[in-house]
Amino acid sequence: MHRTIISIVLGCFLTITFTSLHLAQAQGTTASARRAAIARSFVLGQGVGKKVKIELLNGTEIKGIVSRIGDNSFELVRKPGEQPLAFDYDAVARIKKAGWSNASLIALGTGIGVAAVITIVAIAVATVKIDPFPDGFRKSR
Repeated sequence: MHRTIISIVLGCFLTITFTSLHLAQAQGTTASARRAAIARSFVLGQGVGKKVKIELLNGTEIKGIVSRIGDNSFELVRKPGEQPLAFDYDAVARIKKAGWSNASLIALGTGIGVAAVITIVAIAVATVKIDPFPDGFRKSR
Protein backbone atom coordinates (compact mmCIF):
# COMPACT_ATOMS: atom_id res chain seq x y z
CA MET A 1 0.00 0.00 0.00
CA HIS A 2 2.73 2.46 0.96
CA ARG A 3 4.77 1.55 -2.12
CA THR A 4 1.80 2.32 -4.36
CA ILE A 5 1.20 5.73 -2.79
CA ILE A 6 4.90 6.61 -2.88
CA SER A 7 5.23 5.57 -6.53
CA ILE A 8 2.12 7.59 -7.49
CA VAL A 9 3.41 10.68 -5.65
CA LEU A 10 6.88 10.25 -7.19
CA GLY A 11 5.39 9.81 -10.66
CA CYS A 12 3.29 12.98 -10.26
CA PHE A 13 6.29 14.90 -8.98
CA LEU A 14 8.48 13.83 -11.91
CA THR A 15 5.72 14.59 -14.41
CA ILE A 16 5.22 18.10 -13.01
CA THR A 17 8.98 18.76 -12.87
CA PHE A 18 9.73 17.72 -16.44
CA THR A 19 6.62 19.42 -17.81
CA SER A 20 7.51 22.73 -16.15
CA LEU A 21 11.12 22.52 -17.39
CA HIS A 22 9.94 21.85 -20.92
CA LEU A 23 7.45 24.76 -20.76
CA ALA A 24 10.14 27.11 -19.43
CA GLN A 25 12.45 26.22 -22.32
CA ALA A 26 9.64 26.62 -24.84
CA GLN A 27 8.67 30.03 -23.44
CA GLY A 28 12.29 31.24 -23.64
CA THR A 29 12.50 30.20 -27.27
CA THR A 30 9.13 31.75 -28.01
CA ALA A 31 10.12 35.04 -26.35
CA SER A 32 13.32 35.37 -28.40
CA ALA A 33 11.53 34.40 -31.61
CA ARG A 34 8.74 36.87 -30.84
CA ARG A 35 11.26 39.64 -30.07
CA ALA A 36 13.05 38.94 -33.38
CA ALA A 37 9.74 38.98 -35.27
CA ILE A 38 8.80 42.31 -33.68
CA ALA A 39 12.17 43.81 -34.60
CA ARG A 40 11.90 42.52 -38.18
CA SER A 41 8.35 43.84 -38.67
CA PHE A 42 9.32 47.22 -37.19
CA VAL A 43 12.30 47.58 -39.52
CA LEU A 44 10.20 46.50 -42.50
CA GLY A 45 7.50 49.00 -41.49
CA GLN A 46 9.98 51.85 -41.20
CA GLY A 47 11.77 51.05 -44.43
CA VAL A 48 15.18 51.94 -45.80
CA GLY A 49 16.38 55.47 -45.06
CA LYS A 50 14.52 55.92 -41.74
CA LYS A 51 16.24 56.75 -38.45
CA VAL A 52 15.93 54.14 -35.71
CA LYS A 53 17.35 53.58 -32.24
CA ILE A 54 18.11 50.01 -31.19
CA GLU A 55 19.15 48.45 -27.91
CA LEU A 56 21.00 45.17 -28.22
CA LEU A 57 20.74 42.28 -25.77
CA ASN A 58 24.14 43.24 -24.29
CA GLY A 59 22.79 46.74 -23.42
CA THR A 60 24.45 48.72 -26.21
CA GLU A 61 22.32 51.50 -27.73
CA ILE A 62 22.88 52.51 -31.33
CA LYS A 63 21.19 55.19 -33.42
CA GLY A 64 21.40 55.10 -37.17
CA ILE A 65 19.72 55.06 -40.55
CA VAL A 66 18.47 51.76 -41.97
CA SER A 67 20.51 51.07 -45.10
CA ARG A 68 19.53 47.47 -45.91
CA ILE A 69 16.83 45.07 -44.78
CA GLY A 70 17.37 41.33 -45.06
CA ASP A 71 15.54 38.19 -43.99
CA ASN A 72 17.69 37.54 -40.91
CA SER A 73 19.46 40.86 -40.39
CA PHE A 74 19.48 44.55 -41.21
CA GLU A 75 22.17 47.20 -41.58
CA LEU A 76 22.46 50.63 -39.98
CA VAL A 77 24.66 53.54 -40.97
CA ARG A 78 25.52 55.84 -38.06
CA LYS A 79 26.61 58.77 -40.23
CA PRO A 80 26.50 59.19 -44.01
CA GLY A 81 29.70 57.90 -45.58
CA GLU A 82 30.51 55.39 -42.82
CA GLN A 83 30.52 51.64 -43.19
CA PRO A 84 27.15 50.03 -42.39
CA LEU A 85 26.83 47.89 -39.27
CA ALA A 86 24.92 44.60 -39.60
CA PHE A 87 22.62 43.39 -36.81
CA ASP A 88 20.70 40.14 -36.50
CA TYR A 89 17.07 40.49 -35.49
CA ASP A 90 17.75 37.98 -32.69
CA ALA A 91 20.32 40.35 -31.11
CA VAL A 92 17.88 43.27 -30.78
CA ALA A 93 16.27 43.76 -27.36
CA ARG A 94 14.33 46.95 -28.22
CA ILE A 95 13.86 49.05 -31.30
CA LYS A 96 12.08 52.36 -31.80
CA LYS A 97 11.91 55.33 -34.10
CA ALA A 98 14.67 57.87 -33.43
CA GLY A 99 13.77 61.47 -32.79
CA TRP A 100 10.85 63.13 -31.10
CA SER A 101 7.69 61.20 -30.36
CA ASN A 102 4.34 62.28 -31.80
CA ALA A 103 3.15 63.43 -28.37
CA SER A 104 6.21 65.66 -28.01
CA LEU A 105 5.64 67.20 -31.42
CA ILE A 106 1.95 67.85 -30.64
CA ALA A 107 2.86 69.46 -27.31
CA LEU A 108 5.47 71.65 -29.00
CA GLY A 109 3.01 72.80 -31.68
CA THR A 110 0.35 73.53 -29.06
CA GLY A 111 2.81 75.53 -26.97
CA ILE A 112 3.89 77.59 -29.97
CA GLY A 113 0.25 78.25 -30.89
CA VAL A 114 -0.66 79.37 -27.35
CA ALA A 115 2.40 81.63 -27.18
CA ALA A 116 1.46 83.19 -30.53
CA VAL A 117 -2.12 83.90 -29.40
CA ILE A 118 -0.93 85.46 -26.13
CA THR A 119 1.58 87.62 -28.00
CA ILE A 120 -1.05 88.84 -30.46
CA VAL A 121 -3.49 89.68 -27.67
CA ALA A 122 -0.77 91.51 -25.71
CA ILE A 123 0.21 93.58 -28.76
CA ALA A 124 -3.43 94.41 -29.48
CA VAL A 125 -4.07 95.54 -25.91
CA ALA A 126 -0.89 97.64 -25.87
CA THR A 127 -1.57 99.44 -29.15
CA VAL A 128 -5.31 100.08 -28.98
CA LYS A 129 -6.17 103.18 -26.99
CA ILE A 130 -9.55 102.75 -25.45
CA ASP A 131 -10.64 105.14 -22.79
CA PRO A 132 -13.07 103.31 -20.54
CA PHE A 133 -14.20 106.62 -18.98
CA PRO A 134 -14.53 109.14 -21.80
CA ASP A 135 -16.16 111.74 -19.52
CA GLY A 136 -13.64 111.21 -16.81
CA PHE A 137 -13.67 108.96 -13.83
CA ARG A 138 -15.91 111.17 -11.72
CA LYS A 139 -18.56 113.34 -13.13
CA SER A 140 -18.99 116.63 -11.46
CA ARG A 141 -22.49 117.04 -10.15
